[in-house]
Amino acid sequence: MKNLIVNADDLGWTEGVNRGILESFNHGIVTSTSLLANGAAFAGAVQAARSAPGLAVGVHLNLTDGPPLANREAVASLLNNAGEFASSPESLLLRRARRSLLLEDVESEWDAQIQKVRNAGISPTHLDGHKHVHMLPGLFEVALKLAKRHQIGAIRVSLEASSLRAALSSGSKKNSGMIMNRPHARGFPPPIIFAGLRKPAS
Repeated sequence: MKNLIVNADDLGWTEGVNRGILESFNHGIVTSTSLLANGAAFAGAVQAARSAPGLAVGVHLNLTDGPPLANREAVASLLNNAGEFASSPESLLLRRARRSLLLEDVESEWDAQIQKVRNAGISPTHLDGHKHVHMLPGLFEVALKLAKRHQIGAIRVSLEASSLRAALSSGSKKNSGMIMNRPHARGFPPPIIFAGLRKPAS
């Protein structure tokens, strides 16, 4: 028997997003959310999560927006000249291909993001990625490693066929990251199964 999970990303982005997700959980069909640990409204997000028993809360791994949580010098390959994330999934992929994006920096930053959520008293139910960055080559393996380290039992694999069709038909820049990630995603379910993690059914 399959269970329907309706997940709302970006908890912690703004107070308005926090209110919307909480409202959708209390009076709508949302059953799960993903918390942006470096979001501007993180404190309010934690309060919202605590006020909603039964709302599953995961970590929304981020490399594209806002400030890092790890020491800036320790994750320098992820940052722009202002010391913040400012990359699209496409540019991250290019930097990974050029070996200018260091996986040890990704691991340090994502570990800090997961730890911040745990330190707030939340036990993450799953991992996923802001703009699906966790699906990029090499980065998924980092997410898998951290899931095992932090005993997080599920991870999102971005294989949404209907979303893919919509992205291909629109050709929008917004959806290009998901299109780019689809071929790489095909090889991921077996490693997840072998690691004992759960993934959404495709």
